Amino acid sequence: MLTEIKVQAAELAQKQQEAMDTLLSGAYENSYYQTAFDVQKGLGFGKTLSALPMRAAAEAAAYPWSGASFSDRIWRNKDRLAQALGDILAEGLIRGDGVRELTAKLQARVDSGRKDAERLMRTETARVVESAGLRAYEDCGIEEYEILVTLDSRTCPVCGRMDGSRYKTEEARTGLNLPPLHPNCRCTTVPVFDGLDETATLRAARDEEGGYRLVPGDMTFEQWKAGLRNEKQEDIIIPKSVGAKAKNYDVVAPDGNIYQFVEGSRLQNVQVFAGKNGVKPLKTEVAEGLAEQYGGSPENWQHVKANGILDYYGEERAAEIHWFQEASVGRVKFKVKKWLD
Repeated sequence: MLTEIKVQAAELAQKQQEAMDTLLSGAYENSYYQTAFDVQKGLGFGKTLSALPMRAAAEAAAYPWSGASFSDRIWRNKDRLAQALGDILAEGLIRGDGVRELTAKLQARVDSGRKDAERLMRTETARVVESAGLRAYEDCGIEEYEILVTLDSRTCPVCGRMDGSRYKTEEARTGLNLPPLHPNCRCTTVPVFDGLDETATLRAARDEEGGYRLVPGDMTFEQWKAGLRNEKQEDIIIPKSVGAKAKNYDVVAPDGNIYQFVEGSRLQNVQVFAGKNGVKPLKTEVAEGLAEQYGGSPENWQHVKANGILDYYGEERAAEIHWFQEASVGRVKFKVKKWLD
């Protein structure tokens, strides 16, 4: 039984190595040419490049960047898996485990082996893509690159601290200052162009609902994370009328009709997403226009959003509401961004 397990594990390892050879070589070649194309678009002129030597992709794929090549790691994983399955069988037979219990343990270990293979594939693919990108930078005359991390809550502290860091292409070292920085790393790099106004560019950041929004191109991960902490606000309670009518707000819907909030309801998930303490600035003309119309300082105006309940012809209707606010002025210009039903 153990011999059969080892044979099956070896066959799987061979298939994985062949598939990885093809995947990594193709990823290297595609990434090299795509990066070279993108860089030359950024430079604004073309540069003659020689065809990528066929051996370059194979050599990059086999490079032992973390002490062992991907092939070595595949076969090490194979040996560990075969040994673990053999141990589970032997121990189970000694204990007299039933077929169902033994099957469950074997399946759990196989699933673990599958996850090891997936992690290896993702990390190695990231490595050859970044290696190819680095070669394209060098061939196009780019002397510096910048680390770019994913702006979301899954980004680890190691990568977060590296965001925005710049390095010479000739000093690039995979795992140290060139992604991947660790297994399953999602970081990448961008070329540094002399004279580029980065404040005029944008980058994507994932929000808490899993979607994306655009933030300033020169914003780092640490600045983005700090912005998340600052932008969360307390719920806003819409008071109930007791005798005199309570304060409420006119909210303009997309069709131009005006509604008000349900008394006693709350504006929840309040977030400042632009302006003071937001993750991006308010457009200058917007901030100045608000200050001119309502008062306050242009730099203190904020663009805010929240989920609220509107009185829709006597019925309650949920909507995403946007408005502007300034501490000395209050809240103005409420509108329905979208209905949530």
